[in-house]
Amino acid sequence: MKHNNLNVSNTLTVLRILMLPLLIFCFFKNNKTFDLLAFSIFVFGSITDYLDGLYARKKQQTTKLGQTLDPLADKLFVTTTIALILGFNLTEKYNIIAMIIIMCREIIVSNMRSKVQEKSDNFTTSMMSKVKTCTQMLALSGILLNNICHNSYISIISTLLLWLSSILAISSCYQYFYRYKTILIENK
Repeated sequence: MKHNNLNVSNTLTVLRILMLPLLIFCFFKNNKTFDLLAFSIFVFGSITDYLDGLYARKKQQTTKLGQTLDPLADKLFVTTTIALILGFNLTEKYNIIAMIIIMCREIIVSNMRSKVQEKSDNFTTSMMSKVKTCTQMLALSGILLNNICHNSYISIISTLLLWLSSILAISSCYQYFYRYKTILIENK
């Protein structure tokens, strides 16, 4: 079934990309009002990430553009937020390791996705990857929230979620690597 590329899901995806300059601007303003706005933008972007996929599947409006643009928007949104959190020292130094793992995974999986899609359309998001994304979004939201209210419980929970997300990032990357390898063998 052919669908118009300009649908609700793709609009939400584009909106997530267009929100990035505002998110960056908020970090550079460096005051509580803009910190709250940055947190709100990130949470809104996380929710739209969930909703665009849900809507596309429910309304059967998946498009080639959406399949390409959505993962790109997710990677841009997450890696930009991680870079800002690191650049503005909003987390403990040891969390840098977990964030580097997450960023490396995003780059590796993006590369795998593009190579697989050259040979097949059979690159679907795994359940582990969806759980990883959820924990990652919660962890980053927690770090941004902690920047506003400086609460030790929020800090501990967001740190635990961040490390869980990095473990899931490694596991889901391995899962994709296995799937990528299998698809290449099948398509030779």
